[in-house]
Amino acid sequence: MRSLWAYIVALVLLAGCVTVPEGAVEPGDIYDPYESFNRKVFAFNERVDQAILEPMARSYRNSTPKPVRDGLTNVLNNLYTPVIFVNDVFQGRPIRASKSVLRFGINTTVGIVGIFDVAYVFGLPFHEEDFGQTLAMWGVGCGVYIIWPVVGPSCTRDTFGAFLDDLVDPANWMRYESTSRKAIFASTRVSFNTMVTREEYLEVVDQIRKQPDPYIAARRAWFASRYTDIYDKPKTPEEEYEDLPDFDEFEDF
Repeated sequence: MRSLWAYIVALVLLAGCVTVPEGAVEPGDIYDPYESFNRKVFAFNERVDQAILEPMARSYRNSTPKPVRDGLTNVLNNLYTPVIFVNDVFQGRPIRASKSVLRFGINTTVGIVGIFDVAYVFGLPFHEEDFGQTLAMWGVGCGVYIIWPVVGPSCTRDTFGAFLDDLVDPANWMRYESTSRKAIFASTRVSFNTMVTREEYLEVVDQIRKQPDPYIAARRAWFASRYTDIYDKPKTPEEEYEDLPDFDEFEDF
């Protein structure tokens, strides 16, 4: 879903063709110099979502029992564990890395290829890491906010990070195998991951669409979410509402 030209553009921007402000990825630090372009892509993505992705996600939720949906989510999480492990290592978290290995081993065997999250019972909850988070921990700023067709919101750092995630993800290597079965498996995994993720965010997207300016709402919510991911800040019930945009401050953008 991520095209090669997206990575090339990201690399060019990261190389210094665009000067970006320093600082963290907090909601107030949004740098969106290409807002006009981003809004057009956002509108395009909305049309694609409403025509294909949202109906698929709602059909999936309505036709699939929750235990089955949970099992599929667990399998996808398990397949992503090698990427999480690599990022744990690069972030200098050996204990977390060892827990990722244990999770993968337990869920792949006892949990039947990850259908059942048995590792959670043993005190090994799922955690998610990616190279965007790793680069942030290394002090790399988010850079330019960009919305990619179909893929959605990102920034130059996270786009480059996604490229690195793809490189170290063993399941993605199958896409380039000559064996048709392996290629089909990799493509199927991407399709399932898209459907599961969209189903998870049905209510969030509905709420964003109700805002006076959905583009601003989505941008602020994405940055707030990334800040939470990067700094491992658990959300309290009160913090759930902090992700919503403050529409009294539109003039700041």
